[in-house]
Amino acid sequence: MSKPYNVVTDLLDLYWDDPVAFAEDMMGFDPDDWQCDVMMDVTQFPRTSVRSGQGVGKTGLEAALVIWFLCCRPNPKVVCTAPTKQQLHDVLWTEVSKWLENSMVKNLLKWTKTKVYMIGHEQRWFATARTANKPENMQGFHEDYMLFIVDEASGVSDPIMEAILGTLSGAENKLLMCGNPTRTSGVFL
Repeated sequence: MSKPYNVVTDLLDLYWDDPVAFAEDMMGFDPDDWQCDVMMDVTQFPRTSVRSGQGVGKTGLEAALVIWFLCCRPNPKVVCTAPTKQQLHDVLWTEVSKWLENSMVKNLLKWTKTKVYMIGHEQRWFATARTANKPENMQGFHEDYMLFIVDEASGVSDPIMEAILGTLSGAENKLLMCGNPTRTSGVFL
């Protein structure tokens, strides 16, 4: 086995069900109480929805969960999406880069403009950024351990959300939806 895989095995044992401790210990991320609650909800429930105002730390929370899931699940896929390319790449993906760059796991994972992957396992162990502009972008992902993160979820149309829900068929598939509650109906609510 390669060295990164051995290190990840240790992380699996320590942090499998504790993204809060992982974020604090491995990333220096100091979550607020509500962020701790959401992190633990993601471990316990298949779907988690966060509806709140601007500037409270939703994107930092999402970034921490991307890195935790990549380091604490074997061969995971993490799919991140948002309604616009700007929101996805300039906000969420940049936040992932920021937290990864200063983390204790930065030598295990490689960040690129569209992917973060486990070094030595690029094809099966990764997070990817996909704009939510058509349902087909969300289809075709299948893995036992998969996390979908939908940033600014109120701006993602229901047909795209339905495609995401249809993809979640593995043993431990999770969905985290975050955003401002700007709509009164839809999957996000």
